Amino acid sequence: MEEEFDAWWEDAETLDVVKRFERMIESEGYVFLDSQEFETVVDYYLEINNPGKAQKAIDIGLSRFPWSGTLTMQKAQLLLREGKPEEALVCLTKVPSPESDSPEYAFLKGSSFADLRKFSEADRFFALALSRTDEDKTNLYHLISEAFSRNEEYRLALKYLHQALHYLPHIDPALLFDTAFIYDKLNQNRKAIYFYRKYLDKDPFSELAWFYLGIVYMRMSNFQKAVEAFDFVTAIDENYEVAYYNKGLAYANLKEYQKAIEAFNEFIELEGEQTDVLAAIGECYENLANFSKARDFYERALEHDPENPDAWYGLGVVALMEENFQASLRYLRSAIAMNKQEPVYWRTLGDALFQSDKLHEAVMAYEKSCELDPHDSKSWLGLAKAFQIQGKDIDMLNALEKSLVYNEEDAHLLYRAAAAFFQHKQFENGLQHLEKALKKNYQLLYLLYEYFPEADQYPVIENLVLKYSLKNL
Repeated sequence: MEEEFDAWWEDAETLDVVKRFERMIESEGYVFLDSQEFETVVDYYLEINNPGKAQKAIDIGLSRFPWSGTLTMQKAQLLLREGKPEEALVCLTKVPSPESDSPEYAFLKGSSFADLRKFSEADRFFALALSRTDEDKTNLYHLISEAFSRNEEYRLALKYLHQALHYLPHIDPALLFDTAFIYDKLNQNRKAIYFYRKYLDKDPFSELAWFYLGIVYMRMSNFQKAVEAFDFVTAIDENYEVAYYNKGLAYANLKEYQKAIEAFNEFIELEGEQTDVLAAIGECYENLANFSKARDFYERALEHDPENPDAWYGLGVVALMEENFQASLRYLRSAIAMNKQEPVYWRTLGDALFQSDKLHEAVMAYEKSCELDPHDSKSWLGLAKAFQIQGKDIDMLNALEKSLVYNEEDAHLLYRAAAAFFQHKQFENGLQHLEKALKKNYQLLYLLYEYFPEADQYPVIENLVLKYSLKNL
């Protein structure tokens, strides 16, 4: 107890009041404390996060001083901490004047409404609290932003943070961190990075800020910067296990699979084997074409969680690469049974069915994948190929046209559609698609000749190609 006193209070008079209260509840005797002294005791216990003793002090205090507005407000504050905003509002109706005219009272009302997600009412009372405050408003701005932030009303939280930043002559690092965090939550990545960087200028050894910065870079697909941020995290705290996991994911996205495996293994050393991490290592070995090790890690992942769909999917991919189509179909169907909403599972099932000559079922799998993710060009290409092999040319053309509704800028689909229309002597449509493809990505022109080798026999096609060849010299 003495250490707690020293940590939070240096004022001897305050220490004396708290010790007298402690003696009173230990002896169950009567010790006189006035209302202000009870308020001091409550503040102390709230500060050191001891709600039980804070509640006891409030109860005893109000039994002796039922008219105390400050003790009543402290009771409302404790109710808010306990997640009881409606009870807090009822409690606040009992606060008399002049306390009910204070900024603290208006702030507690605003906090109660914020926790009830009645944000316009909360904003009104917070504005009232600010209008009643003549001294430095920075801390109040910050507290208001936190009330909105914890209820995921990030735009209003940001409004008050910016007011605090504008109000301060010298920037408080905590405000910078919170501003960055909220921009992070709003997916305003560049602004989040700016404020995390500003914060790190003042506190370069904050592993939490480096970690969040890495997560923002991950979201922006800037995986090299993400790795650098996570490196700082683990340099500051070598036991920050989740940083190793995310570093592994970043390396995997950079196709540096061996480094990814090393990072995942660092995570395992700290946290032990976990199904998702084992599956991620399996995927790295799969991408390194080490199918034996990939299979081993996928199977280990399933030992930890037999219902891990990614591990079943990984086994399906490995079996497909090894042309073990029967096993591949079994594994992929297991993955889909556990997660029917993952489009890549359906697309890969389509690939396995196609290679098993089960074209009708392949079409259904590709169609499901296209339905779940119409922006996945590989699914549309697979569907078009399946229709073509079945001789369903109209269905193929319709599928390619539909794919471009969702992927009008996808050069591969444009070349594929152009080739299909040329094959069916629909030259006007074919030329339109070809010109779009050439404008988008001339370097993929070879795809036209892969899909339609006879293209060089048609002057109208070659003239259009020559036009863009000259532009790309």
